[in-house]
Amino acid sequence: MSLNKQHFDIVTALTMQSSTINALAAVFNMTTRNLRYAIENINYYLEKLEMTPIALTQGELHYPYDPSRFFSDCLASNFVFSKHEREEYLATTALFAPETPLCEIQNYLRVSRPTLNKDLRNTNEIFRALDLELEVIDQHLFVSGKEKQIRYLQMCYASKYLYCKNNEQHYLQKRYFYERDIVAIVRAYIEKYNPQPAFPAVSRIEENAGCSLSHEFKNLFTIYLIITLARIQQGVLINRKNNASFLQSTKAFGYIQNALNWQQECYRFEALHLAEYFLGGMNTDGFYEKRLQAESFIFQLVSDISRYCGEDLLSDTTLLNDMVIYLTTAVYRAKNNLNTQIGEQSLYSRQLFDHIKLIADQNGHHLVEPLRDEEVCYLTRLIHKAIEARSQNPMSLEKLLSIAKSCSRELNTEEFVAKLIKQMGDKIIDDRTLPALDDLLVTLRNNKEMPASSELTPILNWLSGEMETMGLVTKDYASGVQTLMHANSHAYFAQHGLLICHGKNAAHSRRIAIAHLPLAKPICDNFNRPVRQIMMISHIDNVQHLRAVYQLHQRLTEQDPFAMLNEPESPIGSRGTSALSAFHPVE
Repeated sequence: MSLNKQHFDIVTALTMQSSTINALAAVFNMTTRNLRYAIENINYYLEKLEMTPIALTQGELHYPYDPSRFFSDCLASNFVFSKHEREEYLATTALFAPETPLCEIQNYLRVSRPTLNKDLRNTNEIFRALDLELEVIDQHLFVSGKEKQIRYLQMCYASKYLYCKNNEQHYLQKRYFYERDIVAIVRAYIEKYNPQPAFPAVSRIEENAGCSLSHEFKNLFTIYLIITLARIQQGVLINRKNNASFLQSTKAFGYIQNALNWQQECYRFEALHLAEYFLGGMNTDGFYEKRLQAESFIFQLVSDISRYCGEDLLSDTTLLNDMVIYLTTAVYRAKNNLNTQIGEQSLYSRQLFDHIKLIADQNGHHLVEPLRDEEVCYLTRLIHKAIEARSQNPMSLEKLLSIAKSCSRELNTEEFVAKLIKQMGDKIIDDRTLPALDDLLVTLRNNKEMPASSELTPILNWLSGEMETMGLVTKDYASGVQTLMHANSHAYFAQHGLLICHGKNAAHSRRIAIAHLPLAKPICDNFNRPVRQIMMISHIDNVQHLRAVYQLHQRLTEQDPFAMLNEPESPIGSRGTSALSAFHPVE
């Protein structure tokens, strides 16, 4: 008998709370018969370690004992790695411990050489997605390809097992022995090259720029800098940058150079590369304004392309989700900067690329900075893929829902849709009708119970509470709004005196809606800007959110329906700054 991760997960679940066999089987998507077999297997090893076995007491399973010995290395020789676990170990070893002989890796994973070779081919697909290659040279793993992609992948894997906070790196305390082994591999690599100089360097960059990075981006940026310094110690430097002239004209370039004392020519491209990442994660009041603008851009782009190709791509949830994630993520430039190759294109792809580039140029005013050709190329691939999927005659989700509702009076729509999309993927097109802005907008005019305050915090908390009362959000929504406010991440439109707020986590919203609160008297924000009205957007769906934001942006920029009648409008030029405004070209 052997063990796998599911056995350990069952023990973990039972140490947290009791459960019936049927309920636990449902959690792990098992039959009750298979669950009983699994528990028998677990008990065999518990008894082997002279530990108390799992018992069924009054119809419930529970394990109120310390299971730490079960999770130790004692049972490592009985563990069977899954395909995913083997590939994770191979990728981590290739990136952080390439000196490990292949025979040691094979012995650790306890697989045959043909299986190992197959795992290597599968793992290589992860690397090839970034134009990297995982090779075996002299019976050791070797990663070849562009240096910035190698560093990015190292950052991605390192961030799974460590985080940076309070000027220190903290390694995650993993419960399962093989995860602890992976943490040990990453830790040995990081500490071999002394990560400490990265922390004061990031602090100096923030100090020089007079800004505060979000905790999420600061963590990633610090990890990336640790990786960068390690690679430089290995003698590997970046020696080119596509948009070098633009980046060198920004103040961010000087901030990086001064903070790291990189005045030598050999470090110029390293500083340029970090400057671009820094610009992408810079937290200013314009970040969510950029999101609003980017989503408006996406809607306009997809609308025009739909007319061009004769397909209604605005109903393609997968496409819109991919585009929203690509263009609005907090580490926008860091992620987008990975793909610098346009690559070979078919005639149709090239024509589509040219058309998308034309539309992007025409609607460039929606974006803080124009898209580069490689970014247009990435969007082209997403759109081309969506068009090709349409040619396979996918089924209409709207029609399937209509049929299902006609057959069931108590249909759980969200669960039904989730299962359909999970099982059928591209075979279904989500063409459900999206709500109009007026259907989403809730204006709170009876605000007598609103606290009398000259500060925004209690007002935002009150409005979040009202949204919770209306069933729009959960109680956790308010803390996300406050977190983003302290990070200066809400959008401000000066001509309307309008502050637009978002929650931090979509899981804190119950449905898409926009709560609008006109204020009797202006309240100044952290930048001493007068806020005369507040909007809060709850969001659980990128596509509906994009549609709402597009309609809202149209009104804000064209119709001015929210302008306060008793106060003069501020000129358009006094709107909130963009994310790049703090880094205008050096005089």
